[in-house]
Amino acid sequence: MDIFSQFSGWLDTLLTSISDNFWLSMVFIFLVSIGECVFILGLFVPSTPVLLLTGSLMAVGRLPFWPIYFAAVIGAVIGDAISYWVGRLLEHRLKEIWPFVNYKPQIAKGEEFF
Repeated sequence: MDIFSQFSGWLDTLLTSISDNFWLSMVFIFLVSIGECVFILGLFVPSTPVLLLTGSLMAVGRLPFWPIYFAAVIGAVIGDAISYWVGRLLEHRLKEIWPFVNYKPQIAKGEEFF
């Protein structure tokens, strides 16, 4: 549990220093939102703690709400579009790529469900 406390402290320091520069905070939240929404990459982006800490910085008045909100929304839309186009380009070949090749029956059930 100490590593989570350490990570949270480091993240809080990072976001506090970023919040001192308006445009840097906009770019950071935009990139975190894209990273969260991109296929597979979202597994490695710690977006939940970043967005929660960003919300707390907005609550205490260190960051403005609407510009950060729009940066996050635009980043999420772009990230979802990237994921859509990756899926569209790889369409049927995706089932033959690791790790999906190991889960063909589950993929077939999911396709049948939808």
